[in-house]
Amino acid sequence: MLDPCKQRLDYGEQLRPPPGHVLHSAVAASYSLELDALMAASLALVLDQTLEGDSGDEPLALLESLDRLRDKLLVFYQSGRIAAPPRYNRLYTLLEPLTVAVPAASAFGAFHPKLWLLRYQPLDTDKPEHFRLLVLSRNLTFDRSWDLAVCIEGSWAPRGNTDPALLAFLDSLPAAGRNSRVGEMRDALKQVQWQLPERFSALRLLHGAPNGAAPFALQGPIDELLVMSPFLDAGDGSLLQSLQRRCRPAAARTLISRADTLDRVGAAALEGWRCLSVPLGIVNGEDKLEQKQPQPQDLHAKLIVARQGDAAVWHIGSANMTNAAFGGGGDAPRNTEVMLCLHGESAAAGPAPLLEQWTAADIFVAHEFSDAPELDLQQDQVMRQLVHALGSANWIQTVSSDGNAAFQLDLSVDCPALPPGHAVSVSPLALPAPQPLAARLRWNGLALGDLSAYIRIEITVAQTTHAFAVQTRFAADLLAERRSAVFKGLVDSPEKVLHYLRLILDAEAVKTGGSGHKSEGGAVDMFDAGGHEGLYELLLRAAAREPQRLIRALEVFQRLQQNGAPLPENLETLFRGFSSAVEGQGHA
Repeated sequence: MLDPCKQRLDYGEQLRPPPGHVLHSAVAASYSLELDALMAASLALVLDQTLEGDSGDEPLALLESLDRLRDKLLVFYQSGRIAAPPRYNRLYTLLEPLTVAVPAASAFGAFHPKLWLLRYQPLDTDKPEHFRLLVLSRNLTFDRSWDLAVCIEGSWAPRGNTDPALLAFLDSLPAAGRNSRVGEMRDALKQVQWQLPERFSALRLLHGAPNGAAPFALQGPIDELLVMSPFLDAGDGSLLQSLQRRCRPAAARTLISRADTLDRVGAAALEGWRCLSVPLGIVNGEDKLEQKQPQPQDLHAKLIVARQGDAAVWHIGSANMTNAAFGGGGDAPRNTEVMLCLHGESAAAGPAPLLEQWTAADIFVAHEFSDAPELDLQQDQVMRQLVHALGSANWIQTVSSDGNAAFQLDLSVDCPALPPGHAVSVSPLALPAPQPLAARLRWNGLALGDLSAYIRIEITVAQTTHAFAVQTRFAADLLAERRSAVFKGLVDSPEKVLHYLRLILDAEAVKTGGSGHKSEGGAVDMFDAGGHEGLYELLLRAAAREPQRLIRALEVFQRLQQNGAPLPENLETLFRGFSSAVEGQGHA
């Protein structure tokens, strides 16, 4: 929920496995995506940790978590909506099998859901699996705006209560019927019993699709109404106007939005509404605190709460109060959205108790309307069409070796026609050498670890640059070779070998930054890690208490050997003994 005491929703807390469980599989959806945010989320999913700040702080922990997610996670996002990262990270290679671009139905529609489906398996095989559904208003990014989320827990049951709309959403994903991860998740959900969130007596998932039904299910007159949305359409046929007409004469109506959105819509169109916005001091608060990379903290939450007598009905999730999301003006919806419809008692879940909580925390203030700056709507439409064309284009990379451990990259694409005054440049993420868009582009001198399916695109118009990344495909699959290059590049010393193995064996190692320890003679000591338990003790403990950690450590050790990693002296002898013990127990 929107918490007055936090700046942003902590993805890590929501994604961590419950006690005694590990991740089995997950499916996620997001409109926009930051590659670094997905890497950070991997730590919570696999290592039960969160990572604040620079995702490069623990590269070996990220290497381990991303490697283990390879066959467990798929993230669907709108094509053309990957944020251009500020710098290249070799670990982006490990994200490629996890991300699936979804083309929008049109330049003026969007694949816009924000959702996680998580399946956890118990360490004790006699216990049942656990499931979690997250329906959010935020994307998989580091954005620090105010957001909302609903977390619903589920467990195995002889007869499940999964909403058919959730299954329909999975079916609508690209290649959902042919992808084993999505298909297995769909089959498992049929036998899941979901728990109702506190204060609610019923829930329903609403799947909105382009030219389909709107993700909205409220019927009848309204006694009190709260609408929260960062973006609005308020004209004839809009959902906002429809709700206003259904309100009883004495019904209080509160609208919470961004200040610039309210100014654009105008006071006349919102007559009769109590309009609130986030104070400017909060929006620009990071500037005042002189943080390194200040970001605005505006509103991003989407919520509709209607009181009907003693009942309260919520709609919460991804959809803004726009015609693209809900339809309007005689047009059908243009977006793919996911919303939850929740029913509860108005005394606990109606507009009044919510407003009382938020008013007391000074999150929102009465909005004072001012003249909005004029927007160049035509230019915005042209930009949307160009981004859609570039994001949906068929980008193909062909890689060849020059015989000297370097590679030549040829990038081909069916070039869209550029609008007058627009320039487009393209470059590999790892190589700051942009070239003007053309049907065929070439770069030389790339290392294997520099090759990435993600490429950077910049659109320049009137001295303004819009940068983003798109996910391409390779003419020949080099993923295994590139993964191996990343692995070798990160685990390139005996100290890092021990650090990596310790991360696998010790649940606290990510928190403490535990690593291999150099003794006075300069050799890596496997039996005394600078005051921490040595590797030998960790292996013994894992064998006795957490055999799954020992099995994983043995798998990684074999990979280290195969990749020619610089192993500490006597490490092979140590692992040979534990490998024999595991094989003797039938875990080989």
